[in-house]
Amino acid sequence: MTSRDAVQMQAVGNRYLAVIALVAAALGHSDVTRADTIPLTVNDPNLQVTTVVNAGLIQPIGIVFPSANANDFFVLEKASGQVKRVINGVVQPSPILDLPVNSNSERGLLSMVLHPNFPATPFAYVRWTESSSGADSINVAEVPLLGNRLDRYVWNGSALTFDRNIIMLRARQTDNVAVPGHPGTNNASEQGNHNGGVVRFGPDGKLYIFMGEQGRRGWMQNLPNGPFLTAPQSDDTFGGPAPDNAHLSGVILRLNEDGTTPSDNPFFAAGAAIGGEIGANIQKIYSYGHRNGFGMAFDPLSGSLWDAENADDAYSELNRVVPGMNGGWIQLAGPLSRIASWKQIETTQFGSRLQCP
Repeated sequence: MTSRDAVQMQAVGNRYLAVIALVAAALGHSDVTRADTIPLTVNDPNLQVTTVVNAGLIQPIGIVFPSANANDFFVLEKASGQVKRVINGVVQPSPILDLPVNSNSERGLLSMVLHPNFPATPFAYVRWTESSSGADSINVAEVPLLGNRLDRYVWNGSALTFDRNIIMLRARQTDNVAVPGHPGTNNASEQGNHNGGVVRFGPDGKLYIFMGEQGRRGWMQNLPNGPFLTAPQSDDTFGGPAPDNAHLSGVILRLNEDGTTPSDNPFFAAGAAIGGEIGANIQKIYSYGHRNGFGMAFDPLSGSLWDAENADDAYSELNRVVPGMNGGWIQLAGPLSRIASWKQIETTQFGSRLQCP
């Protein structure tokens, strides 16, 4: 490791601990070193845990640093749809962005990433779930079909203003509703989870977007016929199982900064051969077979992409994601060596939810 790498790693560590302190303070921990998610002892003398803000935030879900100044940062609030600026520990009186979010379950304002050349290129990319009511909502049905959005905003030094939409993804889970070709499911009601939401810029300058599988059961979940054994029928209320705009889920997407598709994506040629909306979506895919997750990061030294993936009944995953990777869901969770154990857990403890052949 070079001295420059060491400085970068130290800066990352300081920012990480600042995030922990922020979240702990928001949750009401008066002594952040007692929070369950915080190490009791910091062994590196170059790192320290301090409270960076202790009032003025509601359900913070992310923190973004616009510069090297650790005393000036942006905080995302999941349920309010607001991005707030904190300077020297004080939340500024007006949010820099306020979006009408649907925050039911795992929806809401989920992620923000700055352009790698920020602020010279003053773009901020915001991943959020849109409310169809025009105001903040927790009603599970008050969301457009394609309500999970990634939008680009421009920073003018005091506020973020809308520039363009990058992509719109599935938000509704109405598979409990029976329609012709789809008998409905045993789910009690519509759901609002498995939205993924994390966005990152890679060292290649491309946008990587984690999209949860939204409870879908189609091509991207390794079921070519959807949740049926024979000829394809509707995957859910809105069709499927092919990955049209309403069924592009359970994937990590790789896009150019303007939302176009890089020609060196792993399935670019395959998508071109298929054509149409489905083919265009396949071209955007970097990896598939993912369930859901809230963590994704690039190793600052090797450049490798890693994701954290939530388990169903057992075996959460930490994956090094390579181009064209099939994560295996819905057929399995965890390493292949544990497939027998996983199937035993599924069949004996959660038999009514059996999803594995």
